[in-house]
Amino acid sequence: MARIVEPLMHETLRSDFEDRGFEVYGEVTLGDAGRIDLYVITPNGTRWGIEVKNHWNMIAWGNRPADATDDEPHPEDPIKPSAIREVAEQVNRYTESGYCDEVYIATQGTDALQRALKDADNPPVTAEALYDMVRSNTSINIDSPHELPSKLKWRDESPPDHVGTIQVTPWSPDMITSRAVPSGFDVLKPVVIEDHADSLSAQWVNADTPTSLTQAHREPDVAHRVWSGLQSSGDYPVFREAVIPDPAGDQVKQIDIAFLTPRMCPVEVYRNQGDDDYQAVGIEVKCSLSPKQDVVDQLHTYSQSGAFTRLYLCVPEALKQRAQDLLTDNSERFTNTPGLMIYEQDTGNISIVKQPDQRELRYPLLRTSRNKRDESCIFWGIARQYHNVSGLPVYDQR
Repeated sequence: MARIVEPLMHETLRSDFEDRGFEVYGEVTLGDAGRIDLYVITPNGTRWGIEVKNHWNMIAWGNRPADATDDEPHPEDPIKPSAIREVAEQVNRYTESGYCDEVYIATQGTDALQRALKDADNPPVTAEALYDMVRSNTSINIDSPHELPSKLKWRDESPPDHVGTIQVTPWSPDMITSRAVPSGFDVLKPVVIEDHADSLSAQWVNADTPTSLTQAHREPDVAHRVWSGLQSSGDYPVFREAVIPDPAGDQVKQIDIAFLTPRMCPVEVYRNQGDDDYQAVGIEVKCSLSPKQDVVDQLHTYSQSGAFTRLYLCVPEALKQRAQDLLTDNSERFTNTPGLMIYEQDTGNISIVKQPDQRELRYPLLRTSRNKRDESCIFWGIARQYHNVSGLPVYDQR
């Protein structure tokens, strides 16, 4: 499914919880347990760990009804056992890290997820067959076939009540109008905690917070502030991890933040080039400019993509001078020099200190191996497809 979906779910959920007065951090490392998508501290000090999952990446496509189409999956589509076991392994690690009081999984439609968590969906083979296989090849301690589905997923003897579920979609209805999203995209819904998690037992909890939270500037947090500020300033969709061509490689690239004005389709920007109201804007967020050559190479790749009319580098205020020097010293490399945005941590404001050179939008459309019929719109990827009857420029990334 579309690459932009899960990153947008992260940002939408984070914005909603921040509006509730929660303290939220993105992509937090929980010691040896790995990195969790969102780490939340509620007003009463309770620490939540949240793993965000795109439902369409977890469903069992082969078990869908005969009249279903690949283009329009449904939230009730069953989740494949291998996907829920992978989620369970992640949750087990976060539970045992000691950094979480409660653990949640967030997805678009929680009914199918709740059924899978509680083993209401059938395992892929009989319990008896799995029992014999596991007893022979693993150290899992089981006494009967009926214990096996839970034992394969959870380290407790039964599916845990400490795993809660949250409904979240890419964007929420109060962010953008439903007319902004294409047909077949997720229906926009409000964020809802559908199933509250029980608090973890004392054996799994300590009083510490992850050491990574002490960093002065964390890139996921700065990127969220930029995305949130832009999204709240207009009714157009602001993308996270927007999909763009890579003429120098064999895979599409994804830039941190992008948006289209005044509407949602890049074809309109292409057809109205020269009108300042029509722009395709890309923003790369950096909290470190080292190694410098890597940053220059990345900006060069984006500048050659043909996907932007304006391109920006965005850094915290402390890096302002270094970023200005980097852009000036490498202006010949970029052809059209990117602009510079500054994130002011004290105020949360975003300011433009250098306007970018105007660029030509060369490729409003993109084709990848995932496209079955029509081309994809840049930024949207396969989330928004376009029937290109008029022969508009397409970059073929296959």
